[in-house]
Amino acid sequence: MPLPNVANSVVKRLPFLKQTRSRAVAISVCCFLLVLLVRFLYNYIHTWRSTKDGRRLTSRSGSSRASKDKKKHGSGSSGNGSSHSHNHAKSSSSLAKKKTDPTLPTLLMLVGIHGSGKSFWASRYVTIVHKSYVIISSDSIRSRLTGTIEDYSHEDEVEVELLRELQQTLELHRSCILDDCQHNLSAQFRAKVKAVAAQKANCVVKLFSVKPSYAMARIQGAVEEGMVRYKPTIMELEKQVEELAAFEKTYKDDGWIEN
Repeated sequence: MPLPNVANSVVKRLPFLKQTRSRAVAISVCCFLLVLLVRFLYNYIHTWRSTKDGRRLTSRSGSSRASKDKKKHGSGSSGNGSSHSHNHAKSSSSLAKKKTDPTLPTLLMLVGIHGSGKSFWASRYVTIVHKSYVIISSDSIRSRLTGTIEDYSHEDEVEVELLRELQQTLELHRSCILDDCQHNLSAQFRAKVKAVAAQKANCVVKLFSVKPSYAMARIQGAVEEGMVRYKPTIMELEKQVEELAAFEKTYKDDGWIEN
């Protein structure tokens, strides 16, 4: 007998199987509908929460952006204020800094201890920067007066000659470099230089700050290479360092312009 017929005959003979089967179908349908309802509710709640969180996030983002913009604007204003203050201070400093007069020649005085490189710097300066500058050198004057740059026994005459050459050069309206050590470190000599150059030139100073040990090494190296140099003691160099330090504190007040 075919299987469907057997099943039907069994159901006819046992009616409770038919009721159970209907109940099972009904339960299955209810479960299916319940699943659909649960999924619908889940999707609805999830969508609602996502929308709410999105609005909250947007609100926070807007507030944060506004706060950042405000802070940025504030810092920008502060930065502009600082920049303005800095520029104002810089302009004030520039105004306070004395300017050279382009219609006048320049007196460039080199101030530093023995062996600090003043003469070398002067020779390079007139070779590369200003070829029209005249170098007024105490070593040259000393060599001319005594026969050697090592002889410091006629420094009064050297000083007189330095001032004379300076005056002649400025009267010719020529710029010059005053290359000296011992005299340029003297406040009395600098006062005489200012008196000669008054209203005639821009008084500019170039400072050479080196340690005595470095200067001594340069001098020793030059002597070993065969150059005739005055060899100061370390105590002389240390005293010159003190004189240079004192001048560094007052040269602007004395009317000198830093190179």
